[in-house]
Amino acid sequence: EESIAVTSVSSDGGIYTAGSPVRRVSGRALFPNETDDVIGGISRYKPVRNDLLARDAVCAAAARALNASTIVEEAPASAAEDVRQIAVLLEQSRGALERAVAEASLPEEDADAAVTQLTEVEAELSTETLEGSGRSLFSLCESLTARTD
Repeated sequence: EESIAVTSVSSDGGIYTAGSPVRRVSGRALFPNETDDVIGGISRYKPVRNDLLARDAVCAAAARALNASTIVEEAPASAAEDVRQIAVLLEQSRGALERAVAEASLPEEDADAAVTQLTEVEAELSTETLEGSGRSLFSLCESLTARTD
């Protein structure tokens, strides 16, 4: 569909898109029997496996932390923004872990262990600890990957 707005991601990993009926209206006028019904509005696509969302958020945070650790001396402001984004990813992962337990896609003890690791990383996360945080998050990423395969 033709988009007339920004695609955005919600805190629970859902994706929102806006669609315009302009293309279908034109197509319907030219090919009335071959064009689907005219639709428009906002669509939401939500995660169906929160265990995978938690894993992906942790893995993305690990990659960002390890990458930022290589540029912290040359670009401290950029690394500080990476720290802020890592914190957002960790919060998203924490919420996804809670939902994964509720939907029974991840055992509670596995989620609790992951939350403990997240809490430890969050407590020390700064531009000075990016490399260590990245290694810890990468370890958690591997652990969650093993549980979700």
